[in-house]
Amino acid sequence: MPNQTIETTKGNELLLKFKEPYKFEGQEYTEVDLSPVKNLNGNDIIDTDRIFTEQGNMSMVPETTFPYMAILAARATGMPIEFFNQLPIKEALQVKRTIMGFLNK
Repeated sequence: MPNQTIETTKGNELLLKFKEPYKFEGQEYTEVDLSPVKNLNGNDIIDTDRIFTEQGNMSMVPETTFPYMAILAARATGMPIEFFNQLPIKEALQVKRTIMGFLNK
């Protein structure tokens, strides 16, 4: 039983709860589950690089930028990139930090 609780706690490290409800396309969100990022693979990185470049973004280390993380988050969650791009700044930066933290562990 204790192992199940530990797994649940660890599983929630990619669940980002918003301080205030976020409205996007007429729907209200109180959280976003970024845990599907665990299922991404090398092909997702290739596609993310392509989209990042097509959007006119440039960086020597793109995986440290918010636009790159927004693309990854969108790929993982199935939400449109605009969902992440329009987040309030604190939540947007938390998305970036959360995914970067997961990738750097």
